[in-house]
Amino acid sequence: MRTISQAMLQGIREGVVKASTEGGWINVAAISKQIQHDFRTENVALEDIEKAVFAQVRLTGRPIMFQEPPLAPELERSSEA
Repeated sequence: MRTISQAMLQGIREGVVKASTEGGWINVAAISKQIQHDFRTENVALEDIEKAVFAQVRLTGRPIMFQEPPLAPELERSSEA
């Protein structure tokens, strides 16, 4: 497991807070994908990010979902290469 930087942890906290203020379910997979994209230069495995996001979401007491978000158009192009 790769160490998650303080900056990435802060991004995770901010993403979870934003999602929790929107109400409803908090999508761990969607937040994790966004964090991985935002901090792609840190090269942290999605599974490690999901674990950190899940831990943060549990603190909110909000309902949790693990639905894969659709790829953004710029991510679809990069995965096809």
